Amino acid sequence: MAKRVSVDRWLFTVTMLLVFLGLVMVFSASAVMARERFGSPYAFLSKQLIWAVAGLVAMVVTMRLDYRRYKHPALVFSLMGLTTLLLISSIARTIRTGGFTPGDFPSSLPNSPSRC
Repeated sequence: MAKRVSVDRWLFTVTMLLVFLGLVMVFSASAVMARERFGSPYAFLSKQLIWAVAGLVAMVVTMRLDYRRYKHPALVFSLMGLTTLLLISSIARTIRTGGFTPGDFPSSLPNSPSRC
């Protein structure tokens, strides 16, 4: 039986801290707009919290897997293909619904200060 490697506590702590700070930043940046649009200042925070929990669950599951299983090309390429498929379908849905605005593109960044 292979020796079980322990979790890097510093990396785990920093990751948790960054997730928490990200949630605080989302709430502080969107509370007023969420109250005006949806009647609750927690509308955007709740969505972000759901995705943060899903990401943390995925992280814990990935931490439990033996890293030597990643040596098999079939597993690596299957995960890469699935990720690519999800990204492409997400981008296609965004384009189809007209989710992009001119401010989303890097070429409009020099114009950003003039809009303030």
